[in-house]
Amino acid sequence: MTLTMTGDIKIRWNLEHMTGDFLLEDNDLETDEGLGNAVLVSVFTDRRARKDQRLPDPTTDDLRGWWGDTYSKTFNDPDGSHLWLLEREKTEATVIPRCEQYVNQALQWMIDDGVVNKIEVKAFRLREPGQDMLGFRARMWRLGDVEPSVDLKFDNLWTATFDEGE
Repeated sequence: MTLTMTGDIKIRWNLEHMTGDFLLEDNDLETDEGLGNAVLVSVFTDRRARKDQRLPDPTTDDLRGWWGDTYSKTFNDPDGSHLWLLEREKTEATVIPRCEQYVNQALQWMIDDGVVNKIEVKAFRLREPGQDMLGFRARMWRLGDVEPSVDLKFDNLWTATFDEGE
């Protein structure tokens, strides 16, 4: 197998197993020139909860978090999102702005590091009341782009459709 890589190794989301994995394409690892991987890792890595935040499981004191934050060179700059705090929440009106806040917070590093110059996040409820689910859409623009460079829609926080315009 020859390994010719440009960009990042692409993460393919497996809805059936609820996992991300690497795939081979023409005997090479699939690569990603876009921002899709960065969004997936940023949004679906668990950011450590603060002690004042309500946990989904009140019987535990597990604040989660990514072990790599322990070794971060930038003080108080954790990776990931707090979306996991919404796991057992009902999709009431108060949850929608929290979802948007958590996703924006997870993706803010892209603006800070100059990867993109604009991020737009919109959370929404799907289905009818009683069976509704929370979803969101994240769109990012690179400098000079008129159309979004990446447009991701997460239908229930776990299924995603990607449109990477490059």
